[in-house]
Amino acid sequence: YQDEHPARGGVTTPFPLKLHEMLIATSAEGMEDVVSWQPHGRCFLVHKPKEFVELLPRFFKLSKLASFQRQLNLYGFQRLTRGRDRGGYYHELFLRNRTFLAHSIQRIKVKGTGVRARSNPDQEPDFWAMPWVNNDEAKIREAHYPSLI
Repeated sequence: YQDEHPARGGVTTPFPLKLHEMLIATSAEGMEDVVSWQPHGRCFLVHKPKEFVELLPRFFKLSKLASFQRQLNLYGFQRLTRGRDRGGYYHELFLRNRTFLAHSIQRIKVKGTGVRARSNPDQEPDFWAMPWVNNDEAKIREAHYPSLI
C-alpha cells in the first residue's frame, strides 16, 4: 500500500498510523491507565490528560493536547459525548488490530470556515452493542485484503 500511496506533505508516517503505534506501545508498557482502546476495540480514550500530554512528544511532533485533538479532527475522528465511551474518539477505519485500515484514513482539507458541525448524541454509535474487535490482524488481512499483503 505504501508503495502505491506514498505519504504526502513530507510526512513519513501519517497521523492515524502513529496513533495506532502509540496505543500498541502504551498497552505493551502497561500505560493503559493513561490512554487505551476501549474493550470493544472501536474507539480509544484518554483517561489521564495531564500524563497523556507528557507522552505526546514520544509519538508525535506535538506537545499540546489541543494540537492532538486538532489532528484527530483533521483526520475525521469523532468525539463521543455520552455513554460508557464518553470522551473517546472513533473513526470507522480506526479499529484495534486493524492497522491496515488506517492507511485509508485521509486528512480532511481545511476549508477555513472556523465553524464545526454540532455533535448529535442521538446519532452516536453504541459500540458496546456491536461485535468486539479482537481478532488477529494478519488473519483478517489475509482473508479479506490479500492485495495488501
